[in-house]
Amino acid sequence: MLLVELEEGVRLIANGLDLPEADIAIGMPLQLDWVEIELGYVLPAFRAPREGV
Repeated sequence: MLLVELEEGVRLIANGLDLPEADIAIGMPLQLDWVEIELGYVLPAFRAPREGV
């Protein structure tokens, strides 16, 4: 679970995807992704940005 603060100042709690705990740092850039938890239900999740994106 991550506490993410968006550039607009809004904070939300979301899951991290492919983020080893040792690699997480305050202020690190993240990329938004969507995870379907059940048919028709999606939740935001964040991962480290892909190289070159």
